[in-house]
Amino acid sequence: MTTPWNQASSAELTALVGRIGRVQRISLTAERRDALRLSAGDETAADTSLADFCPDPLVLALESGLPRPAQLGVTIDGGSEWEQLSPLSPGILTAISRIAEVAERTVSTGRQMTRTCYETRLHDERGVQVGTVRGFSLDLEPADPASPTADPNADAPSAGASVTAAPADDRALNAFAITPHGRVPQAGERLPELGPITVSYQDAVRWAAASGDFTSFHFDPSAAAAKGFRGPVAHGPWKSAVLRCLVSRWLGDAALRSFSTNYLHADLVGEQLTFGGEVVELEHADDGTLRVHLDVWVTGANGDRSVSGTCVAVVQEQQGGLPLERLRRAVRLGDIAGVFTYEVTANDIAGFVEAVTGEKREFVQGDAAPAIYFGALDPVERRDIDLDAFLQDLPFRKTGGGNAFNEIAYVRPIRVGDVVKVTTRYTEVYEKTGSRGTLLFRVRENELIDVSGDPIGTSRCGHVLAFDIDSETEGRA
Repeated sequence: MTTPWNQASSAELTALVGRIGRVQRISLTAERRDALRLSAGDETAADTSLADFCPDPLVLALESGLPRPAQLGVTIDGGSEWEQLSPLSPGILTAISRIAEVAERTVSTGRQMTRTCYETRLHDERGVQVGTVRGFSLDLEPADPASPTADPNADAPSAGASVTAAPADDRALNAFAITPHGRVPQAGERLPELGPITVSYQDAVRWAAASGDFTSFHFDPSAAAAKGFRGPVAHGPWKSAVLRCLVSRWLGDAALRSFSTNYLHADLVGEQLTFGGEVVELEHADDGTLRVHLDVWVTGANGDRSVSGTCVAVVQEQQGGLPLERLRRAVRLGDIAGVFTYEVTANDIAGFVEAVTGEKREFVQGDAAPAIYFGALDPVERRDIDLDAFLQDLPFRKTGGGNAFNEIAYVRPIRVGDVVKVTTRYTEVYEKTGSRGTLLFRVRENELIDVSGDPIGTSRCGHVLAFDIDSETEGRA
């Protein structure tokens, strides 16, 4: 029976936690990126990610001089995680690796296993952290000699691998001929399967050259047998690389922000693998992007999954006109957009009246403000809330804009000394065609109550912007 991971009990192992390796520097050059992609068969990925420069986080951490525990006998790659926090620019990344955790458990065959997590944080030349990668190493008791074909990785699912490479030859590349580049995916939609692909020594050599992982049991049958495998083992990160390429090519111009896979069991060189995935959730963001959550997997010839995982890709929603859906989400249409409290003073009312009418008047405690003062307590006009500022940056020429209407319905006047609570809701977003182009309307309501919760009144405001959507501009309108 497989047990949960627990903190390592050995004092020697727990002493490793927190150990930091040598600082490494990674050059973010197009030549380095392209060399990795070419070595793995991919020249088409649009997005540049950490995975282009850190294809194997475990190898990266070990190159920093950190030790790799091997007390039990069989050490294997347990997978890795990759998470990108911000876009990359040409330059140098500083990589600082540490041992973040050492855990242990008993697997279903009764053997002991130790898992070491190596975490590397990467910073750009400004000192800004651009991402984190984690590599996992497994140390496992040798298999029972009575079971020479036992797979030492069969009970070793781990947190995922995230790399950039594509399938290693034209067998894989040709499978993408009918992929729907740039289309909007749907929840529940499956990616076209890639495969079956027969893993070759050529795949292993190309990936080793790209990632720097020349561990002998990926090539040498004797070395693989010594670890309990029936033959040389396909690189786990290579399998994840194929999955990443499958997702990237199917989505088109997308950025993979996180990618994680669990290695359920090892696949051997010479075996046939099929790669697949499915969209499980779509998440619309206020910045106009669409976050696509996917499940991904690798299956063997018998249909069993050897890899399962998840990833999140960010795509730009296509814009053929005004972004009404994005605007509705941004202003939280129908929901409360904001709640604000204002204290009404005599000077506030006097200054507002003079600015609007040119008339100088004095107000004292308890005096009623004119009805137009309701507009002075509009959180949007006061710049206390601004949910649709992105409209000023749309790639269309702006031809006009301003107030469309103002309506007030009040129970009583606003008075000097009132403390007014204002609740704002956007109620309508729509477009119309006018003489100045396409008109975009945003309608909001402000509900005003006093400190006792008694209603004061409601104001309703409409704002309009006019655009020539047949033209595009370079900057802010």
